[in-house]
Amino acid sequence: MKKILSTALTAAALVVAPSAMGSLLYEYDVGPGNFGNSGLNADQRAYDSISASYNTDGTLTFATEFGAEAADGFWTVFSTGPNPKRHDKELAILYGDLSSGDLFAYEYNGLNSANSWNTPGNLLDSFSGAITNTGSGFSLSIDANNINNANLSSDWTGVEFGENIGLWYHPTWGTNMTTDPFSFSYSNQGWYDISNHTTTVTDVPEPGTVALFASALLGLFGLRRRRIAA
Repeated sequence: MKKILSTALTAAALVVAPSAMGSLLYEYDVGPGNFGNSGLNADQRAYDSISASYNTDGTLTFATEFGAEAADGFWTVFSTGPNPKRHDKELAILYGDLSSGDLFAYEYNGLNSANSWNTPGNLLDSFSGAITNTGSGFSLSIDANNINNANLSSDWTGVEFGENIGLWYHPTWGTNMTTDPFSFSYSNQGWYDISNHTTTVTDVPEPGTVALFASALLGLFGLRRRRIAA
């Protein structure tokens, strides 16, 4: 009986090991604060929070709660830490329109410009209705595997980030995004640009892992009860 219990415990421990069977979740949160750009008015400048997460299963989330006057669009670039500038053929640039909820991912050309999609104009993926407008801000969650697997160079990371994050995030007001052909313009923009900021790392077990662990524990309890009854 002791051998059976020991074997069951070992199996349960192996089942629940998330580093072996799960994924890693990297999270970054900041706020409240103010966007850069002195041209913004006081209502546009403030934000309550900016948050991003990347799960190694390929899920990217991003959200902003604005302080007063919510933006109606944005463009953003993620990196694994470095300043995104001049990292062409390594990163993707995302364009979002809060009025339609649509999101487009293009190859980023390494320049600090809202038109960085235009050269070479390589569309990587698009997401219809991916952005949820919360009234005071927005949130999005996408499967970024197509973007990250584009492999346009040996240094390609797409929109991934890990223990460190680099981010160029430009919310826009008066946004006009068209899709055929694609164009992105605005009347005003702010920015939140960082490099090599630390993220919070969490092990995420596979959904079946928790169930298997629970089953293993129930099995152990069953063995113990049968032993006592005997």
